[in-house]
Amino acid sequence: MLRKNLSLLIANYFRLHLKEELKKNETLLNHITLEGIPFRELTEKMIEDLENDFPELKSMNPPEFNLFRKWNAKWRIKEAIVIEYENSSYKIYNQYYYIRLLDLRDGTEESQKALAEIVKAQLSKTKFFGQKVTFGRFFQGESHMREIIRETLLHHKEFSSEESYQIILEQSDFISKCAYTYFDGIVQEAYAKSDSLLKNILPDSVAEELKVNGKASPIHLDSGTVLFTDFSGFTKIASSMNPNDLIQELDICFSAFDSITAKYNLEKIKTIGDSYLCVGGLFGDSIHAQNSCYAAKEILQFLKNRKIEKEKDGRPYWDIRIGIHTGPLVAGVIGEKKFAFDIWGDTVNTASRMESSGEIGKINVSEELFLKVKDIFQFSYRGEIEAKGKGKMKMYLLEV
Repeated sequence: MLRKNLSLLIANYFRLHLKEELKKNETLLNHITLEGIPFRELTEKMIEDLENDFPELKSMNPPEFNLFRKWNAKWRIKEAIVIEYENSSYKIYNQYYYIRLLDLRDGTEESQKALAEIVKAQLSKTKFFGQKVTFGRFFQGESHMREIIRETLLHHKEFSSEESYQIILEQSDFISKCAYTYFDGIVQEAYAKSDSLLKNILPDSVAEELKVNGKASPIHLDSGTVLFTDFSGFTKIASSMNPNDLIQELDICFSAFDSITAKYNLEKIKTIGDSYLCVGGLFGDSIHAQNSCYAAKEILQFLKNRKIEKEKDGRPYWDIRIGIHTGPLVAGVIGEKKFAFDIWGDTVNTASRMESSGEIGKINVSEELFLKVKDIFQFSYRGEIEAKGKGKMKMYLLEV
């Protein structure tokens, strides 16, 4: 009985607030709500529903003051909020408060569930409207409302007991927990997105180290395998393509390369224009040399299939040169605002020379790579070929 009478008392204050909402300026009253009707109609319907759910209201006199106006005044003073009661509607808050009254009256598991759902729904609406509602701000507003209700109960001797306030306090705590759950979900979602973005930029283990320590240690490899690709005739063909088609084609190709290199435990480092750079062996993979060869063969086959499709449609296509070299290198994270994971050393330079000194549609590899995997794959010896900045080097073509 106490819950019923307590909810009826506050419902009378709420009804007064709703009626004063209807006295606000025409712009607010005519605003179309998410329900697709003007705020005026939404509020009139809420008053009607309130009087049906609390039929005793029809015989009650209006209270001596507007509880919501007092709440707004306390909020403005303590939180330095400049919006006055008359210049703002409470359309989102009113719907939440209505369900709050029903839960205050019923106090059932079902009414609590409905209250939890409306808290989440209304907070989501504030996000939709771009309002900066934080948990701290919500909690402060709820605390002010609880204070106002307690002050109000003191004016009514029959509700001035601690038992009455305990009911209000418990519901307020429940509402705050619902809000915390909602905002915590947003934070966790943001963390997940941040982690996903970080792991798209950096290798997983490097990203985890960076998160924990704020920095990542350099990686020194005695043996790693670097694979370089470069499209042949890219500049000429690209100049005849519109920008959308160019980006789309690069995306198709490099996305396929990403899938292939990931399949063979190679770490993509970056794309540089129409070049693609990846490395194997960074994180303990002992067969990085042969995996790099398998990946190169699949990349080449993908481009051959792509060429057949393009030729059928009479569209231009790209050929490719691929170079592979194995040897010592260093890897690490550079930058503070925009992280970049990169590799350095003569091995990287040599892999680049294998690509630039290679043949179109072929996989050109160094003698170091050849010696590691010669028992697994077939090669044809090219002889000693001049490589820019390196002099003559023995090179081999990986048979496909």
